[in-house]
Amino acid sequence: MSEPLLAVEDLEVAYGRGSRALHGVSLSVLAGSYVGLVGLNGAGKTTTLRAIGGFSRFETATVTRGRIRFQRTDIAGWQPHQTSGAGISLVAERDKVFRSLTVQENLEIGVQGRRTRRQGQVVREILELFPVLASLRRKQAGLLSGGERQLLATAAALASHPRLLLVDEATLGLSRSSGT
Repeated sequence: MSEPLLAVEDLEVAYGRGSRALHGVSLSVLAGSYVGLVGLNGAGKTTTLRAIGGFSRFETATVTRGRIRFQRTDIAGWQPHQTSGAGISLVAERDKVFRSLTVQENLEIGVQGRRTRRQGQVVREILELFPVLASLRRKQAGLLSGGERQLLATAAALASHPRLLLVDEATLGLSRSSGT
């Protein structure tokens, strides 16, 4: 069996002064696979993803036990810019876009995380994948609908060409025709 791309072992996360949000979460993700976390509201899906992506500290949450390994490197406690630099991209639960920038500018920021000279090419490819965004590329992101902003956040994450894409509430606000 091959080494997992991501391995989470016995993860525990606490909020504030010790309110335990996660206890004993373990999972592994092989390269090229799809894994879904399913559970009731408040079960810890978002907390798990935010711990992997390095965003826990911004919600006064702390990884108190366990390991998070990405490509064999322990990343527990890393900050978001470190996990992003390592190849992990998180599409947050709510539309996380730069509202004052255009759709195209948001995508260009996503591409900046890539080390490539083909940034314009990557943006064009992303816009081909998301025709709705192509028609809105000059529109300010703050003027988009909630579903369009969610689609933009997903597209910007894909533009960074991550090794691991974490998506929280992937279809939040999207209509059946959002991607076409």
